[in-house]
Amino acid sequence: MPKQNYNNKNTKKVFETVWFSIDEIPSSSKEQPYYSISCPDSAVILAQTLDYKFILVRQFRPPQNEYTLELPSGYVRKDESHEETVLRELQEETGYCCKEITYLGGFKICPSRINNTIHAYYGNKAELLKSKDDSHIEVVLVSPESFEEYILNGTYNESTGIAVYFISKAKSLFNSL
Repeated sequence: MPKQNYNNKNTKKVFETVWFSIDEIPSSSKEQPYYSISCPDSAVILAQTLDYKFILVRQFRPPQNEYTLELPSGYVRKDESHEETVLRELQEETGYCCKEITYLGGFKICPSRINNTIHAYYGNKAELLKSKDDSHIEVVLVSPESFEEYILNGTYNESTGIAVYFISKAKSLFNSL
């Protein structure tokens, strides 16, 4: 298959917010232009407590108009590494801190439209240090068996979290009771 090359010098921003921008990329043929979403990289963590529970968060997501279960995550700030981001987000959203974390890799959530990377981690021996900073987020603790059941029955349907769970499981990183 021939490699497509887009002239990114002619890319222009057609919409921008503090969270993301939409870029118009000219097509190499006479087709319509291509549009992509640009946003900062983010970091996500599947963290497990000392008593082998996974730390999930439940929060309202306006695009879905519902409460969703997710893993703690957030955008990487310009002044921090993705490792610092994931530890900060875990503590802000849940009040927990992990003694050990393992980098699982950088993943693309939707490479057909979004250009950022999600840096995934598994965290072990998480302990509650202080109350969480975000009152709009509910902390939900579940066993690995319950989490997998949530995934299989559709209670948990966020694709990044599903991937992080199964990668962590395949690498034998977490413990069960």
